[in-house]
Amino acid sequence: MEQDNSFNYKKSWIDLHKGRGLALLETSKESSIAHFNAIVGYSKIAINGALLLNGTAGIAILYNVKQLPKEIHTSLCLCAIGAVFAVLCAGLSYITQRVYAKIELDNIQSQIQYFFAAVLDIMKSDKINTTPPKLKKSSFGHILSAFACLTWIASVSSFSYAVYIVFPMLSNLPVNQ
Repeated sequence: MEQDNSFNYKKSWIDLHKGRGLALLETSKESSIAHFNAIVGYSKIAINGALLLNGTAGIAILYNVKQLPKEIHTSLCLCAIGAVFAVLCAGLSYITQRVYAKIELDNIQSQIQYFFAAVLDIMKSDKINTTPPKLKKSSFGHILSAFACLTWIASVSSFSYAVYIVFPMLSNLPVNQ
C-alpha cells in the first residue's frame, strides 16, 4: 500500500493568499466603518452646536422682545433661518453618509468578486485572466458633503449676524436685580 506524500503547493499558495486577501478586505472594511463613524460623530456635534446656538439666541431675544426696538425682529428671523439651515445640514449629512456607504459596499463586493475570480483563474491556468475592478468614486457624495458644509456655515453665519445686530441693544438694557 503506497501513501501519497505529495504536497500540493498550488492549493497551499491559494489558501494562504485567500486568507490574507480576506483579512485585508476585513481590515479595510473596519477602517472605513471607523472613519465614517468618526465623521458622523463630528457632524452631529457641529450640527447640534449650530442648532443650539440659534435656538438659545432666539429664546434670549424672545425673552427680551418687549424691551427691545422693532429692529430686533430681523435678528429673531436670522436665528430661525440659522436653525432651519442646521436642520437642513443634518438631513444632507445623513444622505451624504448613505451615498458614501453604498459606494464603499459596492467597492468591497467588487474586490471580493475579483479576488475569487483570480483564485479560480490561477487554479485553472496558473495566471490571472480577470482584470481588477475599477473602484467607484462618489462625486455626488462629495457635492452633497460640500453643500452640507455650506449650510452649516450659513447657519453659524446667521447666528453671528443676529448676535451682531442684537448685542448692542441687549447691552443697553437695564439689569434686573
